[in-house]
Amino acid sequence: MLRIIILILFSGILYSEQYSIISDSLTRTFSAYFPDDTSDQNPMIIIMHGLGGNNTDMEWLTDYFTSLGVVPVFPQGYYYEEFGTTLWNHGNSPAFHNDVTFIRNIIDFMTESYSFIDFDRIYATGMSNGGYMSYRLACDLSDKIAAFASVTGNFYLIDDGNDCVDQGREIPIMHIHGTLDDVVAYYVNGETVFGGDVYGDEDLTIMESIDFWTEYNNLTIETVDSLESTEGFWWEGQWIPTNSIKFTYSSANTSTQFVHIRVESGGHFWFTSSWGFWNYNWGFDSHEEAYNFFMQYRLSDFFRPVAIENFTLSNMEDHIYLSWDGIEDIDVSYYLLEKSIDSTFFEHTEAHYLASNSFEDYDIDYDAEYFYRVSYVVDGQISHYSNVLSVVLESMKSDQELTMVSSPSLNQNYPNPFNPNTEIGYSIPEDTFVSITIYDVQGKSVKSLVNQNQSAGSRQTNWNAKDEQGISVPAGMYYYTIRAGNFTQTKKMILLK
Repeated sequence: MLRIIILILFSGILYSEQYSIISDSLTRTFSAYFPDDTSDQNPMIIIMHGLGGNNTDMEWLTDYFTSLGVVPVFPQGYYYEEFGTTLWNHGNSPAFHNDVTFIRNIIDFMTESYSFIDFDRIYATGMSNGGYMSYRLACDLSDKIAAFASVTGNFYLIDDGNDCVDQGREIPIMHIHGTLDDVVAYYVNGETVFGGDVYGDEDLTIMESIDFWTEYNNLTIETVDSLESTEGFWWEGQWIPTNSIKFTYSSANTSTQFVHIRVESGGHFWFTSSWGFWNYNWGFDSHEEAYNFFMQYRLSDFFRPVAIENFTLSNMEDHIYLSWDGIEDIDVSYYLLEKSIDSTFFEHTEAHYLASNSFEDYDIDYDAEYFYRVSYVVDGQISHYSNVLSVVLESMKSDQELTMVSSPSLNQNYPNPFNPNTEIGYSIPEDTFVSITIYDVQGKSVKSLVNQNQSAGSRQTNWNAKDEQGISVPAGMYYYTIRAGNFTQTKKMILLK
């Protein structure tokens, strides 16, 4: 692989390198920018330009990403003289060069050349034709890239019955698109400067993509949020507000999501919250949304141990008995049984760390529906979740009158999501030793907040999004667990940046 480097220094804050490598027997180029601090493992985001553009078109995003400790990489699409344009081969057409191989070569080159690049946190995004290419990488390079985001680019599904059938893992995807895009159709049968969309063809609009990827990832829950802006613009005598709607498709059994931000009245833009000569204030930044989405995922999340089998629940009249097949032939650190009154397990979740493959639950109330799922941890890696079981106890038999048992409690942090400070409230009914610890999504301890004997009462503690060394942690999902006597409970929280 041929490498040509031009080193450029910018006031000691960051530096960039321009590269030339041989890929698929061709000389291909790309640029990369580096944050000042590379003492730790840094994520890398591949950012691809649109049709007819070049890699410098997207380099205005450099300061944003390097300030977050990210290495942004800007590949150059190949210029085809016969067509007079640069483009990405998002359909794997044999008439064009193999861009999947090119991106793979970039990843291999960067991770081999720079030990500080975290191969577990590599992501891909792009605009328009670059967004199309992000979808192509989701189908063909998911062994290298953890998550994907497309801005104004649709999903091109090759109609051969074999395309994007099984990548051997779940695929998190974000798709941001304006409803008035006249270059890449938002709606089925929508009109663009290139002609009208045709339902059922290989060029899938966002609604068709949602159908495809929710089925592929088995995402059954839809959540709708508003990204409202106080701004707008005049168009043909009518005031158009720049509001957006975020659709999140998820499942109780996985952290994988398909997120779609529908930009009402939005055109063919990389949407931002600031005004520009080609853009309006849309109330959000596409790059910030993509970054926060990406930081929830690591590549290793999708190559986790297989889920537990034969998870069963039995109503024993005065308690619930749960059991599952034990894991043999590997050293299981512990089983993690989660219980919640929320079927998504996003809130009101208790965590029980167990040495055996069964559990008896006596802490139950009449007419309340409880949800259970179980996983296990091996070498610090959590397995996929089991199926979710639920039960409603309409009556219980007991020789003694049921009495209210006072037990410790853990409140949901506030605010949530947060940046960078949040408060965690909790109560203990008696004097006992209390510990509250923050964990990342891999189950690794990040910060101990409380670790001492405490008297009965209600308290709160704070977290400033820093680890034990005082270093700010990346955005993403975190867990916090209280242990008070024999009581253990875990909840989730989301750090935004």
